[in-house]
Amino acid sequence: MGFILSTKDLATANASEHDQIKRVLEPFRQIFMTILENAENDCVSHFTIDRTYSPAIITLHPANGNDFSVSAKGRAAFPPSVPYDMQTAILKFNQCDLSVLSLLCWIRDALRPTGATVDWLMIVSVRPLSILHYSDEEPVTRNGRHSVLAITTASREEYIADFTLEQFGYPAELWFLEKAEYLTRFVEAGASWRIASAEDMDDAHCDIAECDIQQPIRTCIDAVCQEIDWLSYYKLSAEERIPWLEARIRETVGRLEAEDELDSTLEAA
Repeated sequence: MGFILSTKDLATANASEHDQIKRVLEPFRQIFMTILENAENDCVSHFTIDRTYSPAIITLHPANGNDFSVSAKGRAAFPPSVPYDMQTAILKFNQCDLSVLSLLCWIRDALRPTGATVDWLMIVSVRPLSILHYSDEEPVTRNGRHSVLAITTASREEYIADFTLEQFGYPAELWFLEKAEYLTRFVEAGASWRIASAEDMDDAHCDIAECDIQQPIRTCIDAVCQEIDWLSYYKLSAEERIPWLEARIRETVGRLEAEDELDSTLEAA
């Protein structure tokens, strides 16, 4: 049904502007995370850490011998020896463009009643605490581009929402910060950043459309955001919201998978 709420629906008594914006963004971040946890991911057997470099380089090794030809859904792709936080980092590895491209229009609609604007900000580069890479690829140690959401409120306060920050080794709770604090904490000295151009967006759209893993995720995000009853979501208590949202996401994921299976059956007939 899309996201159509008034400022009254979004407002919380005595909530700061920061808290109100974060409250609107939180379900979208949860949607992205839950869908990643239900998407196919390359199976990992173990990881090794090279501490001779700073930051340390974490290498992910395949579960199928010499190549990453086996996949599983979400966290099922990892053995128990891979810590939970690292699993999250792997699920979000190289997914920053996907997170922004998939959610930008939905978040713009959601924040419109507050008077806030949202842009796609490209940063070169973020300062990682650790560097992830798969063993069949070279690690990106310099000048990696990162995508985040830049929010400017009606009162001209500026914030950054980073839905994939964990891939750099940072704790998840730092995903929403004032822009100045984000740049100070996470961005390399001498870094550059700019608002994504229409050409940047077209390039990212084409790259995702050609990816067998990312395009289904984007399709699922669109379906979930369209089908969620946001008025019902905001009527729930804070403790009820995530379980309710996860249940709705699983329903949509299951429906899309059933439709895909039916399409495959019909094509094979």
